[in-house]
Amino acid sequence: MQGFFWWAQASRGIGYSPTSLLSLFTFWGTSWLHIAYTRLTVLMAPQITSWDDLTEVWEQCDDETGEIQQTYFALFDSNESFYYGMLEAPKAEITFDQVTKALSRVPDEEVFTRCPAPGIELIQAPATLIGDLYIKRPDPRMYKVMKEHNALSQLSAALLAEAEVLQSLSQHLHPNIIRYYGCRVIRGYFIGIVLDKHPHDLYSYLKNQVGTIEKRSFIAALEFSLRHLHARGLAHNDLTPNNILVSKEGMPVLIDFGGCQPIGTYLKHIRGTHGWIDGAIKDHNTSKEEHDVSALAKISAWLDNPVFGR
Repeated sequence: MQGFFWWAQASRGIGYSPTSLLSLFTFWGTSWLHIAYTRLTVLMAPQITSWDDLTEVWEQCDDETGEIQQTYFALFDSNESFYYGMLEAPKAEITFDQVTKALSRVPDEEVFTRCPAPGIELIQAPATLIGDLYIKRPDPRMYKVMKEHNALSQLSAALLAEAEVLQSLSQHLHPNIIRYYGCRVIRGYFIGIVLDKHPHDLYSYLKNQVGTIEKRSFIAALEFSLRHLHARGLAHNDLTPNNILVSKEGMPVLIDFGGCQPIGTYLKHIRGTHGWIDGAIKDHNTSKEEHDVSALAKISAWLDNPVFGR
């Protein structure tokens, strides 16, 4: 404090009184304390008290023994900040306190793309939207892999491509294609895309015996949606039971347009899913109508005798 009063005494020559300087010192101190507190609040991981608090949780097994080696977890909080963590233990042996301590905030620039992205004009979803909506964000499960391969920009690249396709399709609405409302932008970053929400994809709908499917009308409606794409010069290229939602009427709603590209173009981001394409994924490199026709036939056959993994 002695140093402060010396500064206050010297300041009289430039028109400041000790009282005014003390007020200024107090203001600055309070302001910096507020800034520090705010920054600390932003950087602190949320308190996890339930697995439902997390956006994603998954375990990684040893390829040879099948034993669980690590548990990974990720969270997009209410501010769209991304947290990521890993523990060397099975999920069943982990406490929520351990999860909270293991979560770390990932810088926005590692996960999201600045908006507007160069050469892309996207419509933002209205902030006043209400209802049962789903925000599709970059895939948390791919974060570690992309970081290890110095390819973090790819996390949002496929999502940006999907937004472009859905924005184009939104000018020609189709009952069996997911409804798109625009993109979500926070802190100047493209966070994700806003879509209608349906609780089940075709795979989980049948696996969990939520209901039954009338195959003939279901496949006809799905084919109708694919023809709608093809008529606009596009192919989906990644048709699987996981990429088809089931509406409350029991009809298909086509989703996941990250691999949807103009017919004849080189597939940049997604090259189909093993088991639902003809041949190897490495050869599945061009957008073609035939990919969708073949996958539709496979799904039709699968509906006769659905087989589910563990």
